[in-house]
Amino acid sequence: MKNLLNQLHDKNMNLFSEQQKINLAVPTDFNLELYNTIVSKNIDYGNRLAKEKEKAKDLLRFDKIKQLLDDAEYHKFHAQLESAQKLKKEAQSDFKQKDHERLELEKKISNIEKEIELLKPKAEEQAVLNINKKLRNFVPWSIAYLDDESSGYYQIKQCDERGITTYRGVKELSTGEKNIIAFLYFMQKLLVPSPDNKQRIIIFDDPMTSNDATMQYLIITELQNLYGAQSEYRHVIRSSRDYIVILTHNVFFYLNVSPHGAYKDKNGLTKYDKCNFYSIESGKFRLVKSEKEDLRTSYDSLWIELSELKKNNLTNSMLNSMRRIIETYLEFTSIDRNKFYRGKELYSKLFNVNSHSVIQDISTQSTTYSAEELIDVFKQLFIENNAEDHFNKHWHEV
Repeated sequence: MKNLLNQLHDKNMNLFSEQQKINLAVPTDFNLELYNTIVSKNIDYGNRLAKEKEKAKDLLRFDKIKQLLDDAEYHKFHAQLESAQKLKKEAQSDFKQKDHERLELEKKISNIEKEIELLKPKAEEQAVLNINKKLRNFVPWSIAYLDDESSGYYQIKQCDERGITTYRGVKELSTGEKNIIAFLYFMQKLLVPSPDNKQRIIIFDDPMTSNDATMQYLIITELQNLYGAQSEYRHVIRSSRDYIVILTHNVFFYLNVSPHGAYKDKNGLTKYDKCNFYSIESGKFRLVKSEKEDLRTSYDSLWIELSELKKNNLTNSMLNSMRRIIETYLEFTSIDRNKFYRGKELYSKLFNVNSHSVIQDISTQSTTYSAEELIDVFKQLFIENNAEDHFNKHWHEV
């Protein structure tokens, strides 16, 4: 028994080492059943020993990993990862939605482009018809649209005195003729609504270049139509959204193309409140804020002069200004002088005699009319000649 205990003790000290085989006599009171049970358990454990060793190693390794994770506050990083994964999923969903919308828009754009291609010849033909209509009374030729790329799309059509029609290339036109065609073509393009109702900035850089006087009046009329309340452009050019910029060094053009008058509308606003006018002086921009600061024709200056004279109650000088205004008006309108003064010859004498008299002191007044009465008489002359609108347009008290 003592020998057996010693052997067990050695085994306990060297569990993973193989022991030498021992030979012992079986005791008479030996419990074979219990022995068989122990042997069976020992064999079972021996069979599982390798797995148990790996399990023990895993538990030791996992414990070390747990310690490292706790030290590094792994739970925080894990929470951040979950949040990032959630955001990624949402972003992927949004991207998928936007990509679907992109494909739908591309499909719509493709359909619109196809429609444009189908309508293009018709739109070009209409533009040519409109341009020819505007040029009809100014040039002896017209533009012919040819739906044939080999011919260059456009040619100039002209009939001679014998009624024979000839065609020639656009390049044979003068620079001024090319300019007016390009200008009118651009104006026709403005009639096409902007895509998605987007804001427009429309710039005209000295459009009068290389054009004769006749074409200049045509250009002025077309530009005035851009901001006209009843023009063909009113549905596509909107003052609340679009900007029109006109650049020029031509004073005549500037005076005629800009909105006329400095009169106030129902809201008390003048054209200087609604639009911006700039002049360049010594290389610097100067904002024109009123009619006094603006460029003006000599005729407009006479009306402003009359207003200033009335303000200062200089009645004799007012008569002189009135005479000069009427003379300029009669010359411009080709109205007969006697017809203009019919039944009012007294006023003709009043304007002429007093305005030509020698006045030593400008403050000395010889007429018995007050400044207000003179303006009333002056206005009545225009009314009786069906020119009340002309008077109201130019008369403005300072």
